[in-house]
Amino acid sequence: MKRTMLALLCLALVVSGCAERPQLPSPTVAPIETPTETVAPVAEPPAPTEFGGDALAAFGEVCRNERRFFAVMHKETLETYLDDLYLSADSDMLWEIGAFAVVDMDGDDVPEVILEEARFGDRLVLYFDDGAVYGYDAPYRGMIALKTDGTFNFSSGAADNGFARLEFYGGIAEAQVFAESNSEYVDSELEVAYYIERRAVMESEFFEFTEAWFARDDAEWFEFTGENIALRLA
Repeated sequence: MKRTMLALLCLALVVSGCAERPQLPSPTVAPIETPTETVAPVAEPPAPTEFGGDALAAFGEVCRNERRFFAVMHKETLETYLDDLYLSADSDMLWEIGAFAVVDMDGDDVPEVILEEARFGDRLVLYFDDGAVYGYDAPYRGMIALKTDGTFNFSSGAADNGFARLEFYGGIAEAQVFAESNSEYVDSELEVAYYIERRAVMESEFFEFTEAWFARDDAEWFEFTGENIALRLA
């Protein structure tokens, strides 16, 4: 009897194990969206501008008295039109421009404009910096011969001469001297010292250097007329 009951119990377990199991609902998986990458359009490179285009246009406006500039003269800076510029702070004589040249004075591929006073030979270097025009005053004999490479010579006496180029720092212009001769009297005798790139040299080496410098091409000067301004400074 016990064996019969055990057999029936095993048969019941087998049948129940073979019964169909309920289906579990399949999980809902949201589709993974790939973010769309926004690619900015590639900007076209700017078209190359003409040599000193912005600077030249500004210089032209100054020369036509359409624009003020900052004149740095005698350790003072004043904002003025070219027609209102006096030769000095204590002078009642206005600048009278006779000629101008266009030269890259500091080797940065942006030209400067050099104005020459018709009566006394003073020169005013216009340079462009951060949208503004500045004018550096080179007094008489402070800029004598001007070369196409931007270098020039100056003199303060028969035996005191030098060669330099200009460098610009914002509203400041500085002459960087690369060769010079200096004189002084020692026991009533005139002694002259010669330097090239701050190195003391013999007189013969100095004059050989200056001879080669004077052989460089001179800057081209143009008469200060409306026609030349329109042609060269635009």
